[in-house]
Amino acid sequence: MATYYQILHLDRPKHNNEQLNPLHLKKAYHKALLRYHPDKRFTQSQPNPLRNDANGTKDANVYTIDQINWAYACLSSPVLKREYDNSLLISNSTPSSFTAASTTTFHTGLDTVDLDDMQYHESDAKFTKSCRCGEEEGYILTEEEMSELEDELEDEIRRQSQNRAMLVGCSGCSLWLRIEWVVMDDDEEQQKG
Repeated sequence: MATYYQILHLDRPKHNNEQLNPLHLKKAYHKALLRYHPDKRFTQSQPNPLRNDANGTKDANVYTIDQINWAYACLSSPVLKREYDNSLLISNSTPSSFTAASTTTFHTGLDTVDLDDMQYHESDAKFTKSCRCGEEEGYILTEEEMSELEDELEDEIRRQSQNRAMLVGCSGCSLWLRIEWVVMDDDEEQQKG
């Protein structure tokens, strides 16, 4: 299956933290919408010039508008893009594959834990969890990283969901951990306490 980069005919950045140029991304998105829109399909006698790839050869894949919209939404959000890029890294080293057709994917070797399952170190303002490789503090998630994630989220995403997640790699091996938590507003915290 195709990646979001392939759907939008974009080269994948060499580094996961590297952001895409927003104008370049938007142009690729609009071009993909035109290329694959059902109302814009051409006949055999009149081929769609946009259906050629960068080398001028015919593009045999046809993507849905939903796939194009998902690709654009993911790659235009720094948080979602980082998580997606991390999942691509993981899928390249495991038999399972993260595809544009799925919005949730199981990865062999990727465990998911709740933030409450991690040990909190108040002096360092960090959460840690040991890894099965033997590294005592293999997985580390700092409050600073959590704040950066919150700052990167757009207001709309923040309102839609209080659920947060981040992929964290082990410092002692190549395993990854998906850490999930829920952000509570001040009223909810007071009711809980």
